[in-house]
Amino acid sequence: MRLKENRRPLAIVTFFMIFNTISIIFIPIGVNAPINNPPTVRITKPAEGENLSGITSVNFTAADQQGVIKERQILIDGKLIRISSYFYIWDTTKEVDGSHTILCRSKDRIFNTINPYL
Repeated sequence: MRLKENRRPLAIVTFFMIFNTISIIFIPIGVNAPINNPPTVRITKPAEGENLSGITSVNFTAADQQGVIKERQILIDGKLIRISSYFYIWDTTKEVDGSHTILCRSKDRIFNTINPYL
């Protein structure tokens, strides 16, 4: 696991009793917190505001600081259309004319989520 430079103090205090003498040893330790940022997602097709007709594709990319994307989803008008893929072939002739919302969701291995939409 890659760690972010975000050190938090931690100390170990140990007591020793030797020859009726107590010794206290203080050992400071730095602990790094894991990166906790959600993945980045960019919808590459269609462009925002683009008029679509016929058969077209919905494409997106996702990246994570830890390098692992665990889940990918494409939703159209709130309905889950595709799981575990960065693209979907969409037959728009089966849709009602008008505006539609495309949401591409991505989760990393610690389940941080990002939800960009058009």
